[in-house]
Amino acid sequence: FCGYADGLEDDGLAKTFPSMPKDADLRRRVLVDGLAGRLAEHIRAFDPSIIYYPWTGEFHADHWAVGAAVESLVAHDPALARGRDFLGYEVWSTLVPDTLIDTTATHADKVLAIRVFETQTRYADYTTVVSGLNAHRGLLMADRGERFAEGFIGRYGAAR
Repeated sequence: FCGYADGLEDDGLAKTFPSMPKDADLRRRVLVDGLAGRLAEHIRAFDPSIIYYPWTGEFHADHWAVGAAVESLVAHDPALARGRDFLGYEVWSTLVPDTLIDTTATHADKVLAIRVFETQTRYADYTTVVSGLNAHRGLLMADRGERFAEGFIGRYGAAR
């Protein structure tokens, strides 16, 4: 979590970081900029070719902050972004994808991985929800059929 507590809303930000600005919009911008700096350190240290991140349309505050930090990093540090793929993914809020990746071959493994999270799946049938969304994404593929796909927004192909 790069030193940030999980689940920080506006009130939590003010309590965790009392020196932050009082204005909520400015406080979120400071959080995003600080997180972008931390992410840049990780990217330099690990040198990944593909960076997956929650897209900025996410309703969850933590997911949104990570997405906003990645997009800020890409916009303000083009040298760091050059030659890397940045793919925003959906968690709670669906997106209109500009990139689809066929996941048919690994879908069964994905379902097994979801089932490992017993606490979360006790209250919601995420395997059915995710399978349905991925089947819908599969219908958007050029080679339609019984396929599963994941949808993303962002740059894909820069690392090739």
